Amino acid sequence: MIYPKQAFANVTGAHKWVAALYDGKIRVPAEGLERADAREVKRVLTHEYTHALVKSIAGSGIPAWLHEGIAQLEEGRSRADARTTLAGKELPQLEDLKGAFIKDADAGRVSLRYASAFDFVASLAERRGHTAIAELLDKVGKGDKLDDAAATIFGSGFPQLFEDWRQSQAR
Repeated sequence: MIYPKQAFANVTGAHKWVAALYDGKIRVPAEGLERADAREVKRVLTHEYTHALVKSIAGSGIPAWLHEGIAQLEEGRSRADARTTLAGKELPQLEDLKGAFIKDADAGRVSLRYASAFDFVASLAERRGHTAIAELLDKVGKGDKLDDAAATIFGSGFPQLFEDWRQSQAR
């Protein structure tokens, strides 16, 4: 659904930093679309469509950090950009990434959360391939618990995998 900017904000309650969102429907503010670079529009729509796919495959039990990490992976973000955002900053704990990113009004904190989620998920995809992410979603969609599916695919549950990632960033 495409909304005039104020209608988008009124309907979604989204903060100004939000480019679009998926809440069961893909919602996009129209303001500026005609002037936007086609690649940026494609990136945003790919990101939101990925959220819809993740939910349709795995259901609603996927945490925000995994949703956002996968969506950024599919939109084509680079780990170099994420690492620039993360450089010199205190990395969040996995627990800090569980709540919905869209509800956070602090654009700086949101940027750090997105970059952390993306770089962590991208590291998993590099480790085992993109198909491992799809396999994880499939297992969860078929009833496996998220950490059990992660342990089967990646060798550890997400708390340990995330802590390993955090430690690797400190080097």
